Amino acid sequence: MDSEHLTCVIATDSEILMNGISRMLKEEFKGINVIEVGNYEEVVGVMYDRDIELLVIGKITLGFEIEERTAELMKINPCLRILCVCFTSCRKNLGLRMYRAGIKGVFIDSADDMKFKECVRRLMDGKTVFPEEVQEGIRNREHIHNADLNGRITGREMEVLKQMMEGSTLKQASDQMHIAIGTLSAMRSRLIKKLGADSIADAIVIALQYGVVKRLI
Repeated sequence: MDSEHLTCVIATDSEILMNGISRMLKEEFKGINVIEVGNYEEVVGVMYDRDIELLVIGKITLGFEIEERTAELMKINPCLRILCVCFTSCRKNLGLRMYRAGIKGVFIDSADDMKFKECVRRLMDGKTVFPEEVQEGIRNREHIHNADLNGRITGREMEVLKQMMEGSTLKQASDQMHIAIGTLSAMRSRLIKKLGADSIADAIVIALQYGVVKRLI
């Protein structure tokens, strides 16, 4: 990697975070060109004007429209590497959303210079960098993607999934399926586990994503 020709945008409204990231990047990558902006709109403007290889963006600056904004940036530059910096933690579901959207890494701001520099190095080497909890979720999703889910999920579990997709409560679903609430709850738990999900809502998203629900139509 030729750091003398590397251009990076740092996007955050936190002056402390901005200064810290800028300092670490300049220490690690001699000759790097660092552009500092304060909001997402400025990121887009810079992207149209310059050939940006690395974007380090604060979670708050990225906002809630993760998929839409990432898609917009990747449309401008498909080779862009995006690193999202979080101040405290990154919930597993949020990390998986970022991964699916195309963000290459998440770094938890722990004021650890060595970890941050290593994170950026790995990112620039073409690797994804996420907290272990998120990495585990990614591995589970990849396993699910390669598995024959329709062969692993039973017919009754598919009925449970259908009920949950229709917004039924446990009581409503148990009445419809003529089974005890406890039995239904156990089936729902097995379904969530088989799909590698954290909740029934997450399970529905995965089922839609991987075509599991085709058997429900």
